[in-house]
Amino acid sequence: YTQRQEIGIKKLVGATNWFVRGPYLMEALIFTCISIAITAGVVYFSSLFLDPYVSIVFQKEAFLTNYFTSNIMWLLSVQFGAVLILNILSGSLAMRKYLRT
Repeated sequence: YTQRQEIGIKKLVGATNWFVRGPYLMEALIFTCISIAITAGVVYFSSLFLDPYVSIVFQKEAFLTNYFTSNIMWLLSVQFGAVLILNILSGSLAMRKYLRT
């Protein structure tokens, strides 16, 4: 909604739909990378903080920290894929209204 004038101007000068969508899809990719990095940091430091309390319940030392460090690539890739799909889908649905010819 906030970019409707910019999209309208691009369409007036003859830009194709994909030329208009491209910058917004790249923006979604950048926001996804930033959000995944922030989330990974918050989860890691939260697990370090909560690990002593959880270790008492499960009778294992460094339970959360070991779990997250051993599965970090799988967790980040699933999270990255889900957030990227959500960002692209929501951006495409929002732009669809202004890209109709």
